[in-house]
This record gives sequence, structure tokens and C-alpha cells, in this order.
Amino acid sequence: MKTTKIVATENGPFRIINVSKIENAKGTLLSQEEELWLCRCGGSKNKPFCDGTHNSNGFTGNSEGHEISKTIAYEGKHIIIYDNRSICAKRGYCTRELPTVFQKNDEWINPDGDSVEKIIDICDRCPSGALSYALKGEDKCWGNPVTDTFISLSEKRFGSHGPYDVKGDREISGQIKHQPESPVKTTLCRCGHSTNKPYCSGEHYKIKFQDDKNE
Repeated sequence: MKTTKIVATENGPFRIINVSKIENAKGTLLSQEEELWLCRCGGSKNKPFCDGTHNSNGFTGNSEGHEISKTIAYEGKHIIIYDNRSICAKRGYCTRELPTVFQKNDEWINPDGDSVEKIIDICDRCPSGALSYALKGEDKCWGNPVTDTFISLSEKRFGSHGPYDVKGDREISGQIKHQPESPVKTTLCRCGHSTNKPYCSGEHYKIKFQDDKNE
């Protein structure tokens, strides 16, 4: 299997090479082309594909001012939860579905707040790789391995369409400051307003990014 290559071109689209497929949030196939150019300025009229709008809307791929925080380990009796807030895509699975563990207060994560099985499930579903875990005495884990690398458009939440969810083995290069936290999953900005480009920082919620074509 060929490694998928993702290039964040200078103030332009993502060039995608050797991805198995791209699909919308409902699983509808959008393309299986060997090479794709995906919009990351948010302005294309042919989303998710680039139509050249980045040349006229002032898009920049820079992410000035975003500080990359360190991963923090929260150690419990049976499991260690690792968290890097700086790459969170704000999907909200953790705080919404497991609030006894992922608490909206100063303590934030309580690794003994629920069962190990539920914690693993939430960490596995974290699309950005901000959350990972390790059972006591074992290596860190970001979720189940993926055979083929694919891209999906994240579902609409809170009135906004979200980033590209990338799962599988991939190399990211181009206009970037750092490599992804996780080796198997990444969320890439497609609204054009992330403070951590080319990765998602949840800004799509603030600007109410819309892609009605791909509901």
C-alpha cells in the first residue's frame, strides 16, 4: 500500500496523493482519484475541491500566534489519558458523552471517573488525535489501526460544517509548523480560519462555516 501524501501548498489548497477515497459525512463517495486538490481557504464553490478562489479572497496558510502546547498525562488507577489541547478540533464527544471524566472545570480530566472501556471508546473516537491513552504497563494508543488511508468531511454540528477527518498512514508536508500528534488520525482545516493551520482549531464553529452541498 502506498503512503498517502498531503501537501499544504503555499497559501493554497491541499494536494492529496494516493488516498484511497474521500467521502462526505454520510459516507457518500466523492472521489477516488489518485491525485486531488482540496480547498482549504473555505471559499471554493465546488467544495471540497479547490476552484482557485484562494487566489482572490486573501487566504493565507500562516498560523501566527498559535502556541503548540505539550501533551499532558493524567494517570489513573488503570489507565493514563494523554491530552494535547492545542490540536483539539472541538468535536465534543468527550465532554458531552463522558462528563465524569472530561470535566468542564479546572481539573479537566479525571481518569478514574468512569470505566476503562468507555474512556478507550472516547479516545478512539477523538478525530484529531488530541486524546490518546495507555493501559498501565502498555504503550500509548491512538485507536484501532486503519488499513487504507481515507478522508471524510466531518458532520455538521452546532450549525457549522467541520474539517477534513484523515485516518490512516500519511505524510504531511508543505506550509506546516509541526507534524500531527497522532500517527493515524488528523483533522485538517477547510474553513480557512484555523489558528493552527493546516490543522483544525475549531474556528469553524465561530464563523459558522457552511458547506450545504455536502450536508
